[in-house]
Amino acid sequence: MLFPTPKKNKTIYFTLFLCFQIFISPIYSFQSQFITYAHDHEAAFFQNIDNTEDVLGALIASGVDPADYSFYTSEIERWKSEIDQSLPAKPTERQIATAIGVYVHTHVYTRYRLASTTLKDVFETGQFNCLSGTIVMNILLKAFGIEANSIVLPTHVYTVAILDGQTVEIENTIKDGLSISQDKAAQIRFNKLTGFDYADTKNKKAVVGWKETIGLLYSNRSYFDAQKSKHDDAFQNMMKAQVFLDNAPSEQKNLIAGYLNYSYYTYKKPKAPIENYLKTLSILEEGITRYPALESLKGNYLKGLDIVVEKMITLQAKEQDITRLLDDSQQYLHQEDFQKIQKSRHIRSALFQMRTNNNFVEAKKSIEQLWNINPKDKNTKDLIKEYSFLQTQKTLKDVPSTKSGANLLNDLMAFPLELTQEALGCYYSGVAQENFKKNDFEGAVQIMKDGKKHLGNIKLITQNGFVYAVNSAQNFINNKDYPKAIQFYKEALLFKNDRNVVNNLGILYEQLITKELGEKNKKEAVRLIEESRQIVPNHPSLRQLHSQS
Repeated sequence: MLFPTPKKNKTIYFTLFLCFQIFISPIYSFQSQFITYAHDHEAAFFQNIDNTEDVLGALIASGVDPADYSFYTSEIERWKSEIDQSLPAKPTERQIATAIGVYVHTHVYTRYRLASTTLKDVFETGQFNCLSGTIVMNILLKAFGIEANSIVLPTHVYTVAILDGQTVEIENTIKDGLSISQDKAAQIRFNKLTGFDYADTKNKKAVVGWKETIGLLYSNRSYFDAQKSKHDDAFQNMMKAQVFLDNAPSEQKNLIAGYLNYSYYTYKKPKAPIENYLKTLSILEEGITRYPALESLKGNYLKGLDIVVEKMITLQAKEQDITRLLDDSQQYLHQEDFQKIQKSRHIRSALFQMRTNNNFVEAKKSIEQLWNINPKDKNTKDLIKEYSFLQTQKTLKDVPSTKSGANLLNDLMAFPLELTQEALGCYYSGVAQENFKKNDFEGAVQIMKDGKKHLGNIKLITQNGFVYAVNSAQNFINNKDYPKAIQFYKEALLFKNDRNVVNNLGILYEQLITKELGEKNKKEAVRLIEESRQIVPNHPSLRQLHSQS
């Protein structure tokens, strides 16, 4: 299949931060139709991103309850006021930035924790990571009138600001973050805390603004949601992140992973309602429309479509509804994949109708569709054989007669005899068995002769025809009706030339001829001698009679 396994791609989602090779200038143009806003405040934010206050945007993107906005905003004001009181009369911008770093690490933060990526984490636990620390630093710098942006690296983010006319990088995971670029000891402390090598950053930096930083916040939330198996939340936050980071190449990879992983986790719930799968198909259709060259999206779409078709068949949806679904899906599939799903549809339908729904009329329609597509396909041939056997069993169970057999033969004529002859052999044998049970020996053998005429010398016909004829002959021997016994032994030889049958025929002829001669029925005796000479010419019991005639 084209689609990867969930195990292989489980980590596609999880690029914590993105390496942007160019300065990002986001275009807020595309918003997925599948975004679900947590509340009216978030919906309003997405409709008016550029005119939303920075603090409010950060609170919304952090998943803070709207009821707490005022409290958290006042807390930030309190922090700013207390920092202000700690400053000298005319502080430099560097002094302000230093005071902010000391204050938050002394009065706000409790410990560094990788998963604490939002303002909600900071306010509720005091725990923080590089992104939440950068957001807090940038908010407080702007509160003092200092413009601040973010520097994004692979798996890391921190602050860059103009302080007293100089560009200064501020590492927010340590208290003395302003000295990170010059102070080797600070770099060592930073490395021990985060495992990140500050010296290996020079060629990987990308400066981003506030809106892009908010996008990273949604993207980070998506990562941690996925880690907690909150897959719906992970998908929503990834879709929201791309609104802010739509033209970032690395974010596009995460967005594609969002589409893929949404489908993976839907497929992991095979008993989910069909509506969940239909929604997943629509989500993948959006992804394919945006990234038409991406084979993995088309592969997952094909897999989901196959599941939906199976569910529709099981739920006994109308054939025209299944056809409409597949016709609509054709634009998202390669032609060969569309043919695969059509084949799968007819196979599933035929199996369901035969095995579960007992509707052989509909089953035959699906099999004929497959036969018309490719008469050489092994799966189709196997279906025809199964259909033939099931129809035979049904016919034998309902009305095991030659009349019902005519209908069966007419039904199976749509398919090559080579694929139906084994099943038809079962039918002829079954009807013969019913006749034999009723002591209709002639009827039993005659139906097997009909089968031989229709099907040729297939194993089932020759074996069963021989057995019914021999058993019928034995019945007449037991009743001392030797002419009838001879008749059925002769029928047995039509199916198989058996030495024991020939021997028994010779013995029976010898007994009958001797009897007729004893009763002076010379004419009948001569007839039997001539007949036996044709059928068992070299039988030892008949040599003397043959030589005297």
